[in-house]
Amino acid sequence: MSANTTIQSPYDFGRAIFLPFHSGSGSLIFVVKSAVFYAVGLFILYMLFGQMMQDASVVYQEKTIEDPLYVFTGMGIMLLKSLPIYLGMWMIWIAVETAFHRRVLFGDQGNPFPWRFGGDELRVMLCQLVVWIVFIVVLIVVYFVFALIAGLLSAVISSPIFMIVVISLGLLAALFVASFIAIRLSPAAARSVAEKRIAIGSVWAVTKGRFWPSLGAYYLLWIVGMIVYGVLMTVAMLAIYGADSGGLFMSSMSGDPAASLEMTKELYQVEGANLRSAILASVLGIYLAVLSLCIVGVSAHLNNLYDKAQGMLGADVFD
Repeated sequence: MSANTTIQSPYDFGRAIFLPFHSGSGSLIFVVKSAVFYAVGLFILYMLFGQMMQDASVVYQEKTIEDPLYVFTGMGIMLLKSLPIYLGMWMIWIAVETAFHRRVLFGDQGNPFPWRFGGDELRVMLCQLVVWIVFIVVLIVVYFVFALIAGLLSAVISSPIFMIVVISLGLLAALFVASFIAIRLSPAAARSVAEKRIAIGSVWAVTKGRFWPSLGAYYLLWIVGMIVYGVLMTVAMLAIYGADSGGLFMSSMSGDPAASLEMTKELYQVEGANLRSAILASVLGIYLAVLSLCIVGVSAHLNNLYDKAQGMLGADVFD
């Protein structure tokens, strides 16, 4: 059967967005377990390395006030100090996402502890890394082209408004082109689990004819998800840190680096600061895990439709 038959298969927008909750028997339990697993992992990471990251954050802010260029020169040191937490978060998430793909593709529903780190997880990690690198490179290149055009036109047209319009269009164009490439490559992780190999080169057909609904699903989840995340983070910070967190928010909004630094120091010096940050990370981690599973579910839905059209085994997981 030709890959073009995927165009004829119906795209279920609701299923694409909420696929983790419709992935076979015990879907809700799987989502809850995965979210808790991710949150516990974050709690442990922050308890182990949170203090180091907090200290690095304070030093970074202090040196940035003394030398504004340190915003760029000190970024590497800041990232290096934060690397244990971010790398650990990524590896834990890779285990969660890969377990979800195995559940979807192979009906792996009976394992009470489906998270591990092996060949599948390494392939998913590599696919994610490649897709993100491609996204960033395309974003920068397209925007640079428009910025270059704006610079050349500035010699002829001196209107600041025109320059702003050109640069704004460049940013939108860069975002669209980068999103197009990233979405076309998004099923790579799931296909790599299915085919037991790095399958980046074979995913273009999976999204053929389904870019626009996929774009809508991704952006809906991202936009709504981030709005909810902002509200949840505010409530959680007020509950865990009290009124001091509100002062930090107001000082950061004021644009005064010194005031923001003082409030940051106060929060990090309160009793049990590291424990509080670990609790905050785990609370937010539960929500982020559910949201991320829904985002991953969009690409899983694309793979499911493609497999059905190709008559491949495991295509009836969601029937």
